[in-house]
Amino acid sequence: MWPPMRSQAASCWFMVRASGATPGLLARPSSKMQRPAHSESLLAIVLDDEVAGWRSRAASVAVVLIYAAIGWKYGNSVRVIAPCALPLLCIWFPDTLGQHVGGRITKPSPAWLVWVFGWVVLLVPVMQVGIIWLRTS
Repeated sequence: MWPPMRSQAASCWFMVRASGATPGLLARPSSKMQRPAHSESLLAIVLDDEVAGWRSRAASVAVVLIYAAIGWKYGNSVRVIAPCALPLLCIWFPDTLGQHVGGRITKPSPAWLVWVFGWVVLLVPVMQVGIIWLRTS
């Protein structure tokens, strides 16, 4: 596995020192260390999922930009955008966030549920405005 873990790094450093190479240079990975089998970038791997497609990501960014424009008009754009971070992450990376287990979370969550949760939380302000508008009219 590359980059080496702490114990592997110590043995690589020892091999570099024993071979007389210049200190401070990293040793090349040996044939025993595994390298990625494909040439895709990490971003392409993370963004490739079945739940959150590019349309969902584009729509969520459009909603956040609308919130930012409204916040800019009233001088509170940062205050409006900050609460959008978690729902935006849930919409963009539901597989990764659904696999998280720790703390009070005892088992992984389905990616679609994380995605739906992100959309519901992101659209809470729209729902609030709709409810207020319905009650006043």
